[in-house]
Amino acid sequence: MHLILPISSQNNQLESLSQQLNVPVQDNQLNFRMALGQGHIHHIALPGNLHVYRYETTVHQPVTLETINDTDSDTYCLFVNLSAEELEKQIENKVVAVAPQSPYGIFYYGPGVRIQQQIPLHRTITALVITFRPGSFDDMLPADVAIQVFPPKGGFVFLDIDRQINRLLDTLSRPPQADPFTPFQKYAPTLALITHVFELMRQRSLQPSARGLRPADVERLFQARALLIEDLRQTITVGQLARHIGFSEAKLRTHFPRLFGNSIYQYLQQTRVERACDLLQSRRYSVSEVGFLVGYSSLSHFTKAFRKHTGVMPSHWMETRENSKMD
Repeated sequence: MHLILPISSQNNQLESLSQQLNVPVQDNQLNFRMALGQGHIHHIALPGNLHVYRYETTVHQPVTLETINDTDSDTYCLFVNLSAEELEKQIENKVVAVAPQSPYGIFYYGPGVRIQQQIPLHRTITALVITFRPGSFDDMLPADVAIQVFPPKGGFVFLDIDRQINRLLDTLSRPPQADPFTPFQKYAPTLALITHVFELMRQRSLQPSARGLRPADVERLFQARALLIEDLRQTITVGQLARHIGFSEAKLRTHFPRLFGNSIYQYLQQTRVERACDLLQSRRYSVSEVGFLVGYSSLSHFTKAFRKHTGVMPSHWMETRENSKMD
């Protein structure tokens, strides 16, 4: 089955899918159970033309979803894959796996972008989609800042899900309840998430001019960073990174800290420790398991690196977080 999802301020995603699946929308929800599969899609309309959609679906037959944001659309979209399963999206001739724990955690795009994806079979996929219009922020964003935070027509970016975004997603990803105050509960974290994305975009746009790097080099450095932290359990050399982006090793070693503030090694260690904190906080893994998951071959190496970056041992860090919850 081929589903088409137009993105625009005039189009409600529920209504579009309702017509194609021949399932009615009730109370801002689309619930379906058929041979194709089953799922729940919730829509919350917020002030300022903000729209939040939460998808939770499982398909048993091949489904291709084509998302079309026409060039004359005035709508921008944030897509976040909340499931453990990677979602491969084809944008132009590029295929990218969108996953929470990867450099491709948030897919942010504007008008003039067409995306195709094959929905994985027999697996529950959960995703969050937020759409908004630049006009909603005209009174708050100066024109020079607006240029920095919205991708150009036909453009898109991928952003990391950092710890601040992760906390906001924890609230936004919860299934909406039959409560008249649900829009109030979702409004603040939605604005906070968009604000943080704008901040990340502005930082990214300022980095080339602030540090004297050419835009083309900046894009390649972001590619190197993405490859560096794509799988923290795998070791990649500076030479491999340099060859992948077409830099010499010397150029990569010089420019990487100019853009990201740390050497390649320091950035990798910091990312591993930050990821370790998230895993420890989930309380699903032991300290040794967390060390392995973030790329350390021994417990002693992990605890040494963790203490260097946080000032405490992993076990003490967990105790401190547990005590703060009780207070």
